[in-house]
Amino acid sequence: MELSRDRYFRQWAQSAVLSGKLRSERDADVNQRTEEMERQRAYESDDPHILALAHISGARLLYSNDQPLHRDFKNPALLDPPGTIYTTLRSKAFGAGRRRRLDGYRCPPSG
Repeated sequence: MELSRDRYFRQWAQSAVLSGKLRSERDADVNQRTEEMERQRAYESDDPHILALAHISGARLLYSNDQPLHRDFKNPALLDPPGTIYTTLRSKAFGAGRRRRLDGYRCPPSG
């Protein structure tokens, strides 16, 4: 389901934008970087758009269970510095420590 259709996500996103935890990136910038990555084909996953968004935005936190994407997100040749991954593959629990770190996470400054 598209997140923007979910009422609860929209409410969270609005609050996150106001508190500096979420920001938008230009589609054209992400699409251009995606096309560059597709030409190079140096990634394993089928998610160059996610890698492009991380590259453009500076985001280095991924919540995913997609193992090929995990490898790409940790690959310094694709993302420098490489990112941090939260997953429920090994443990279904999203513990208090991770929740605290996520609560304190802020978007990198726009550049």
